[in-house]
Amino acid sequence: MKQIEATPSVGFGDAVKSSLNRLTDFKGRTRRSEFWWTILAYYICVLIINLILGMILPQTALTIIGIILQFLIFGATVRRLHDTGRSGWWVGVSWIVSIISSIYVMANSDILMSVNINPEEIMEFASAPATIGITAINTILNIIVIIFCLLDSKAETNKYGESPKYKETEE
Repeated sequence: MKQIEATPSVGFGDAVKSSLNRLTDFKGRTRRSEFWWTILAYYICVLIINLILGMILPQTALTIIGIILQFLIFGATVRRLHDTGRSGWWVGVSWIVSIISSIYVMANSDILMSVNINPEEIMEFASAPATIGITAINTILNIIVIIFCLLDSKAETNKYGESPKYKETEE
C-alpha cells in the first residue's frame, strides 16, 4: 500500500541557492519553506541596499532598483502558487498593479518630496479617488497572493508537476 509522506523542509542556504539557480524558471513547483527563506533573503538585500544607497540616491532611483530586485523573487512566487495549484498570473497581475502604483507615486513625487512640504497637498493627493483606488486594488491583490503562498502544498501531482514536499512511499 502506498503512503504519502512529507520530506524535511529546506534550510536558508539551500533554499536561497535553489531559488537563485531557478531565477528565470516559471515552471514547476516550490515548497513553502524554500519560498519563505528566499523572501527573507530578498528583504535582507533590500534593507541593506536601501540603507547604503538611500543616503546617496534619490527616491526615484531607489524605486526603480526595488522594481528590478523584485524580479529576483518573481519566479519563486510563481512556482509557489503552482505548488498550491494556482496560476502564476496572480503574481503577474499583482506586479502590474504594483508597478502602476509606483509610477503613479513617482509622477506625483514633487508633492511628496518637496523641500517645503504642504500637508494640504499631501492630504489631497492621499485622498484622491485614483490614489485610494490603486492603493486598495494593490493591497487586496498582494494579500491574496500572500494567502495563497501561506497555504500548504497539494500532495498530489498537479498540472505544474510533482509535489516537491510530498513523496509516495511503500509501506
